Amino acid sequence: MLMPCASTSPSPSPISCSARARLPRARARLHVTRARGRHPCCVGLGNDGARVQGLQKQQQQQQTRVLSPLRRVRAFSSSSSSSGVGKSHAEDGPFARFMLWLFTNKMADSLQIEKKYTMNEPPSYDDFVDTSFAAMARAGPKEQSQASLDIMLSMLPPDGPAVFRKLFPVAKWSCELNAAITKWVFAWMVGPMTLEERDVPNEWSGEGSTRMKSVVVIEKCRYLEESGCTGMCVNLCKASTQTFFNDHFGLPLTVKPSHEDMSCEFIFGQEPPPLEQDEALLFPCRVDCKTARNCSGADGSDGAPLPPCHKLPASNL
Repeated sequence: MLMPCASTSPSPSPISCSARARLPRARARLHVTRARGRHPCCVGLGNDGARVQGLQKQQQQQQTRVLSPLRRVRAFSSSSSSSGVGKSHAEDGPFARFMLWLFTNKMADSLQIEKKYTMNEPPSYDDFVDTSFAAMARAGPKEQSQASLDIMLSMLPPDGPAVFRKLFPVAKWSCELNAAITKWVFAWMVGPMTLEERDVPNEWSGEGSTRMKSVVVIEKCRYLEESGCTGMCVNLCKASTQTFFNDHFGLPLTVKPSHEDMSCEFIFGQEPPPLEQDEALLFPCRVDCKTARNCSGADGSDGAPLPPCHKLPASNL
């Protein structure tokens, strides 16, 4: 016959002597578990519990990634909208803030737009995009491209293009080097980029194509994402950048934006088609552009394509 344990104080619940004896050992195991960095709830799960913790840790690490030395980007979604939901939010570093200040003020100067930014109060990326929209409202497609080109040329010394042609003749190594430089120098404007090796078609090699690591791939163009504007992409970026490298530096470059996923490619070494024959001039307005026209209702049941963006040169031909 079991006899009750003697106690000098009343017990709140009928716990046996053997259960009370096990409590200190359980507390000790709990302290050891916490000291080893494991959650107590995972102890009974064995290897499964450890795997759960490992997956949770990986998810936390993947939420914030360093995508370039110029900014830290946290991507919330691959979709975009005019309300800003799903866009990639970025914190611009010192170099990016300097380039935003420089380009925004130079664009304002070239098109006589009131500027109000200093290095003490530099423009944000939104201010840069707003100035771009103001530039498009004051000038036609050709004037917009020329203004963007003038900004890039103004950052060079007077004999800069001639010196560049001597230092960087058209060759595989110069295409690869300029692609590597572009990956870092233009990240402030377009976002994270990677380099890819491909067979790049060209005429200068005499072989029809050259295998080289000269393709700069923009995962998701920040400029297109934030503006949502087809015309701004072509007039202020694609056309002027191609002219800058092809006509002034003598280095073949083709810029190929994709308005489906907002990616883009800078293909060094490949000659671009004449702008009036470029398929980029056929892109319609994006529905998330605040200046869009004819971007809905034009492709009805008959399958008629949407007209080109009204800010592109093709719409004025």
